Amino acid sequence: MLKLNIFEIPDGKSTRELPIPKEFLEEEDVAVIQGNLHLIIDRSQHMIHIKADVIAEVELICDRSMDSFPFEINRQVDIIFKEGLLEEDVDLNASIKRLVKHQQLLDLDQDVRDMILLSLPYKRIHPRFLDENGNITEALDQQFGSTSDDEEVVDPRWNALKKLKN
Repeated sequence: MLKLNIFEIPDGKSTRELPIPKEFLEEEDVAVIQGNLHLIIDRSQHMIHIKADVIAEVELICDRSMDSFPFEINRQVDIIFKEGLLEEDVDLNASIKRLVKHQQLLDLDQDVRDMILLSLPYKRIHPRFLDENGNITEALDQQFGSTSDDEEVVDPRWNALKKLKN
């Protein structure tokens, strides 16, 4: 889905905009409402350096209420495709990948997918359950009935059961 033809990338610096398809994350049960991938590409003879900015809005399902809510993502990552590389390396903010001499396409799908998924919150809580500082509020903070410990209330059904026992 998010692929670049190497022969279309000019030498030196250039930019590209790629839309992120709505079905891009459907395997992870996340719907992309809208998304855009802004690429700053620096191509040299043996290396292609891509600075990718992902700006997207996804629809998440609240773990507490099962209501859907929008969540905005703004994430940056560096992707370097390098010739003659023996071992690829991936971390949170960058990835270094092997560039084969006669390779035709640069596939950015996995890197963009990882960026978006790492940006999602671990607990998916609807904003109405968050206070002004972003902390989770209690679902039920109301208390029903009396809480006085002075009164010892006995359920009248116990008395009826005691009479049956005797």
